Amino acid sequence: MKLQKLDYLNYLIILLTIGFSIYFYPLLPEKVVTHWNFAGQADGWSGKGFQTLFLPILMITIYALFQFLPKLDPKKLSYTDFAPAYKVFQSIFLLFFFALFLVTSWSNLGVSIPIGQVVSSLIGLMFIIFGVLMPKLKSNWFIGIRTPWTLSSDVVWTKTHNFAKYIFVLAGVIFCLISYVAEALILPVIIVLLILMLTPIIYSYLAFRKLPK
Repeated sequence: MKLQKLDYLNYLIILLTIGFSIYFYPLLPEKVVTHWNFAGQADGWSGKGFQTLFLPILMITIYALFQFLPKLDPKKLSYTDFAPAYKVFQSIFLLFFFALFLVTSWSNLGVSIPIGQVVSSLIGLMFIIFGVLMPKLKSNWFIGIRTPWTLSSDVVWTKTHNFAKYIFVLAGVIFCLISYVAEALILPVIIVLLILMLTPIIYSYLAFRKLPK
């Protein structure tokens, strides 16, 4: 029943996105901002057709992929062992893009929104939730830390995802705070984030090396 509720939530998110897309189209100016940097400064523009169509189409595509990918996975049987976490991953992706669609559209309508802080906080919250879910994932080819070493050993998979939980939560906290740091520090913080996100890959290799021969 809980999984069905998540399915209903996903349907609702997609329908709301389509509804808001129809609502926003006649209200938006012909040229809209579609990208902001971490400082909240506009650095990308497009037509309002792109604004109102791209994210809804992307969300429908993501939903379809989440339904289809398990059927392609050689480890498809493992999905039943982490079905709730898989559904939550799907819902979080859809909620993120729905929120992104709303705040960018409202911002283009003149609503005062600290876009840099809002978007980085959304990304941060998404990473934190993904981190909490990491230990619940079972070995598969499409979601999680997929390296030759995690896919070769369930032990390495489990150890790596237990480790990745803390990395993703830490990265999420950094994302939530990044828009508040001085602009000159944003690039160094991004470099630190990139290095941080590589550590689960390195950890999986080291954990594989420690397995009994």
